[in-house]
Amino acid sequence: MKKFLWIIPVVIAFSVYSVAFNNFFVFDDFIWLNRARTLSQNWKQMFYPDVVYFDPIVYLMFVANFFINYLDPRWYHAVDLMIHAFNALLVYHFANMLSGDDKAGLYGSVLFASSFAIADAVLWPSSRVDLVSVMFSLGTLIQFLKYLRTDNRRFLWLSCFLFILALGAKGTPVVMPLFLLWLLFMEGKPFRRFGSMVPFVASPIAELRFNLRNISLALCELFIPERLITTPNPAIIAAALALLILTLGFLRFSPVSLTHLRRTGIVILAGGLVPVLVLGDFKPATTMMQANFLLSSPSHRIYLASAGFALIGGGVLRSLELLIKRYYPEAATLAITIFLVCSQRS
Repeated sequence: MKKFLWIIPVVIAFSVYSVAFNNFFVFDDFIWLNRARTLSQNWKQMFYPDVVYFDPIVYLMFVANFFINYLDPRWYHAVDLMIHAFNALLVYHFANMLSGDDKAGLYGSVLFASSFAIADAVLWPSSRVDLVSVMFSLGTLIQFLKYLRTDNRRFLWLSCFLFILALGAKGTPVVMPLFLLWLLFMEGKPFRRFGSMVPFVASPIAELRFNLRNISLALCELFIPERLITTPNPAIIAAALALLILTLGFLRFSPVSLTHLRRTGIVILAGGLVPVLVLGDFKPATTMMQANFLLSSPSHRIYLASAGFALIGGGVLRSLELLIKRYYPEAATLAITIFLVCSQRS
């Protein structure tokens, strides 16, 4: 039975986001369609940075979509949905590797697959940049962890290759070296292994230098659905987040493997939120009356961070299940299942 658990998050991802097939194209989607249509006239355009974006991988995916399916939006949404489902599968696999616990991986991947906090990343074709960059980022983490545990350099080079592909989809993975350093530390590897970080540090430096003149334009407006916020202080927000991270990180109420899972999730959550925290011009929802401002929502920008949250959630829920099991063995799994169902309905 355990070897088929991976099917559950995939099915849930398709079930929750099947509504995407009712959507048409909107806003930036038409820009991508035009790029796909005109790429054959100037193929070099996919290597031109667009403001702060450098995403040739996504260019090629839209070109493939355009020539195979032309302007049928259902197929564009189908590709995005398949990528999201595959990302849920990667979260399951990564969580399972970190914890050695199938249920922790299952709970985390279900949280990731069904989260509505990342809705526009899945439902908006233009956000494919986030889906693809996170897909390759998770692949990078998985292959790097395999390298650390097997000392097989093939996994190291495969990890480097996936990291480059991630950077070719979006710039968010520039924080990946921090995650890899954490894995080195968590696995207790000797100092000589830290030399394996060189290509992972060099790649984002090269991209940042390539795109340096556009970095300042990244400080765009955000849509924050919070009535009580008017002029939030980024320093206070960062301090509160850091306090929460430290608290969750040092709590040990579960097996060591689940603690490692939670702490890895915290590192990815914090690193994935860096691009959001550095943006200072927040806008509360009550001041935004036009529907098009919804596309300024940060939900697609936190797609990577949501993978970290899923790891935390998987570790916490599995720990709670083990705790309940001490007193009510037959009710433990049922209690967690009910919680997951109710959390999605709310």
